[in-house]
Order: sequence, then structure tokens, then C-alpha cells
Amino acid sequence: PNPLEGGSSISHWDLSATPDLLMEPSASPLVPVGELDLTVPQMRDIGWPDGSSQIRIRVMDGDDVGFNDPTEVDAAPDNPGGTVLGEQRLAAIRWAARIWEAHLGSGVEINVETSFEELDCGPEPEDGAVLASAGADFLFHDFPNAPRENTWYHGALAESLANENLSNTEDGYPPDDGDLVVFFNRQIDEGCLREDYRYYYGLDGNTPQGQIAFAMVALHEMGHGLGFANFVN
Repeated sequence: PNPLEGGSSISHWDLSATPDLLMEPSASPLVPVGELDLTVPQMRDIGWPDGSSQIRIRVMDGDDVGFNDPTEVDAAPDNPGGTVLGEQRLAAIRWAARIWEAHLGSGVEINVETSFEELDCGPEPEDGAVLASAGADFLFHDFPNAPRENTWYHGALAESLANENLSNTEDGYPPDDGDLVVFFNRQIDEGCLREDYRYYYGLDGNTPQGQIAFAMVALHEMGHGLGFANFVN
């Protein structure tokens, strides 16, 4: 947008556009991912081949927190995680991963490291909050089969194009650890914005008024880590 708007406007499209052009701030429940909006064409444009892939979710939370939270909650619609909060969260991010798997061609497994962290929130509701953040763990250039010389590519995309795991670096970083990382704000479910504002873990597309669909946030943030972000100053 011109002038730039607050938030991630450099990595997003016009915030006033409707229907959403590129999952901003999330994919509309009325616009299935890959239809009508520009998400998939944008991924093709930056180099992602057509086809499918395999995405592994690697939980980095400690015991009894985040995706490992054993708290008993009400069952969420269409969520196979049952009545355990951590299992509902895990089922929701896996739902998002399956959507990306269907649109991104890669013969190399894509690894996503994820956890719940304390991100910015409040202290007053009008101050807003960071719902989540994401990015690539690695950037590569001039790798085998790189479409352009002297050009940085997000790690998962570079590995897809090279058809090999590139993140086995000289410092011994495990090659199957995260290609991208996604952090979710644990304070949202603690009522940091307001007492009744929470993530919604249902997968039925019927997010209640005043809540935010966790699966859509996960879908959006993974898009950043998979290639829709900039690394320029």
C-alpha cells in the first residue's frame, strides 16, 4: 500500500482489498486456498514447482506447555484433537500443513519448528497483539538448479529446486531440523487482549465473533516461512 500501513505491509498486499488477495490477515473462509486469491500463483512466481510435498511439524515446546499442554477443554468442531488443548493445537497446525503440502512440489521433506512463546500483547486491548510470527531458518543462493544467480531463496524452496537437503551446514546444524520456524503467542489464550478473546481451534470455518481461527493464523504464518517474505534493507 502507498503510503505503507502498519504491521507486515511490506510482505503483504493492500490491507483494504476484499476478498483477501494473499491471506491478509488470513484466508477468507469464503475463498478456499488456491482459488480466487493470489496465494498459489505468487508461490509459483517465486519458484515453487507444482506438485505435492511432505511437511513435518516439529514441536519445540517443553512439557505441559504449548502444543504439549494437557489441559482438558471442550471438543472443538471438526478438530480430531479431542478434549486436550495441546492436541487440538497440533491437529490445527497439521491441517494447515496439509493444505500447503497439496500446493508445493518438493521431493525434500519440509520441516517446521513451532512453539508457543510470549510475544507482544497489550497491556491495553487497544494496543493490539502479535498473534504469531514466522520466517525461514535458512537462505541459500547459487545452489544446484537455482533459477537465478546471486539471488537469495528461502530454505525450503531452495531445497525443492535443488532436490537435496541443503541445510547440512559446516557448523553441524542437523539437516532435518527446521527449514522454517513458527511462533504463536501463548498470551492470546491467557486473555491478554481481553478475557473472552481466544484462539479458536475448530476446523469448521465458523469462528465465533471475537475469536481468531488458529488454523488460519498457522496457514498464513507458514506462507511467510515458505517464501512470502523479504530480506532486503
